[in-house]
Amino acid sequence: MDSSDISYINSTSRSFTQYNLSYPQMQSSDYRNQYSDNRGRWYDSSLDAGYTFNFHSKWSILLAYVYRQKWNSSHQPFYRLDRLNGWGTYDSRAFGVLPSTADSLFFCLDASNSSTTSYLNRSNTAKVALIYSGKKNNTDIWFNLEIPIMLRNEHEHYQRASVDTSFCLRNLIIKPKVEISATNNKYSINGSYNMDVQTPDVISLVNFRDDSNPLLVRVGNSHLRNRVDHNLYGGFQLNSSNGMLGGTTSVRFVQNMIIDGYTYNHQTGIYTYRPDNVNGNWNGSLGVNYQHYIGKNKFWSIGTKNISVDYNHLVYLAAMDGATESSLCKMDAIGFRENLFAVYQKGSLMLSFSETLDWRHSRSGTMSAGVRNIYNYDYGLILKYMLPWQIQINSDLMMHSHRGMNDSSLNTDNLICNVSLSHSFMNGKLIWLFDIFDMFHQLSNTEYHVTSSCISSTWNNSIPRYVMAHIIYKINIMPKKM
Repeated sequence: MDSSDISYINSTSRSFTQYNLSYPQMQSSDYRNQYSDNRGRWYDSSLDAGYTFNFHSKWSILLAYVYRQKWNSSHQPFYRLDRLNGWGTYDSRAFGVLPSTADSLFFCLDASNSSTTSYLNRSNTAKVALIYSGKKNNTDIWFNLEIPIMLRNEHEHYQRASVDTSFCLRNLIIKPKVEISATNNKYSINGSYNMDVQTPDVISLVNFRDDSNPLLVRVGNSHLRNRVDHNLYGGFQLNSSNGMLGGTTSVRFVQNMIIDGYTYNHQTGIYTYRPDNVNGNWNGSLGVNYQHYIGKNKFWSIGTKNISVDYNHLVYLAAMDGATESSLCKMDAIGFRENLFAVYQKGSLMLSFSETLDWRHSRSGTMSAGVRNIYNYDYGLILKYMLPWQIQINSDLMMHSHRGMNDSSLNTDNLICNVSLSHSFMNGKLIWLFDIFDMFHQLSNTEYHVTSSCISSTWNNSIPRYVMAHIIYKINIMPKKM
């Protein structure tokens, strides 16, 4: 086997930003009218080839080679328009306006936040894989051992104010992977291990300072090391005429995780972020799936799509209350999730009850995070039935509840009801649909997502409640026989 691929991108983007900051303690202010004109070019090309040797009917060896070359060049000039006469805080200049001459624009160039980069990445990867595929005692057995070895050379030329540096990085990266599985009509088991290596972004290795955002300053760290992930997975499934039982387990260990530490200036409110490596991060999970059919005709079935328990040990950098520098902190998070269902299905009727509970508990060493217990649970009914005159009805009625937030406005109950009616004509070529979405007008445009380390909100510009009619016509054109 062999293949090649190439892609090219040329992009231009412009942006305007205004800041007007006041520092009462220092009796000063900071006004900035900023403009950036970013231009970049990228290409990515690859070439790969491989050959498989088969021997002993069940064993094979795969030899493969991949060459990949990536290049990008960017020019990012940054301008402070407020440095021009008549472009200050109280001047009546419209937002998004540029000076009329190139000399004026060059005069307000902010050299400390303007940069030019040229980056070239060449990688050569050789992979050897040992594969077994056979059958023993009516059981299909599969085994795969891969050892890819990559030699990556990265060349970077970076210019920013007084920084003008060129450097070369060479990394020998090995990502071994082993997989095994055994399957028959009664059971299946599988397991795997793989190691993943991620190198730091080359620009983060440069000792630069970016204060284009006056309240958020970023600096580099030339001592960053490669991140290494070790992933273990195992699973099984038992099958019978009345259902199935399955389970999974996984563990991940992370070495040299790259995260942002920071310092904070109480007088100015400025955060200065610097990437760094931390060790000790790991997580694990256990999951169970179950389904059982009831009765001779198997009209009823009960079970769970997923019952899982997960544990996450986080090590990160954060500033304690009142501190000006970040220090090493730890967080332990436990999660429990279960989804139970009961389904009745006979002919065109399908009636289902579903219930989901998601509980998240986290404890952190920082005073601001403390202890959290968050609950999200959903329950409701799903109906599918063929009405007279061949009208298909699909409906669901679900209650979505959230508990455990300190802000009571976030502890909500939303009863969502959706109904859909459909009918087909002309042997299924023409379909009429009528949808009612969020009948009780309970859905919110704002969604809240809770993880082990943060609570985030997402606002969607959408219509939460609507009625819509559809007409669908299917056209199938078959090629003529030669």
